Amino acid sequence: MVSIVEIYTEALLTHLAGEAPGRAPGGWSDVIGLLRRRHNIDVADLSAWESLEACFLVRNAVAHGLGRFTAKQLERETPRKMRVIGVPVRDGMVVITATSLAHCFETCREFITKLNTHPQVTAEVITAPAATDAWAEH
Repeated sequence: MVSIVEIYTEALLTHLAGEAPGRAPGGWSDVIGLLRRRHNIDVADLSAWESLEACFLVRNAVAHGLGRFTAKQLERETPRKMRVIGVPVRDGMVVITATSLAHCFETCREFITKLNTHPQVTAEVITAPAATDAWAEH
């Protein structure tokens, strides 16, 4: 789910820039930086942002550490940030529950909805009808 948010956001950035889909920016921080600088969209202002960041941390712990946090993540108190989305941490590992998965799903849905209806996104889509047609076809 979290990866879908990343892919959607990268595709939206490409669309807003009027570029053909292609190579994605260097990473998530590049995508959100470009949205802020080029399109005046600060994703940190969207209501789901704090929860989405926590979802990213959980995904990274699972994908890159088999559910365990690295020493660096533990130093940064990453496990404490999981409280936002109700993901328990036991013995340095995330514990995924049906409730936490449902919360992550809702967070991702809310973030995409808020981003898609952001005034800058709707304004740029309205002023670029040809791009809108191409976007709708994807």
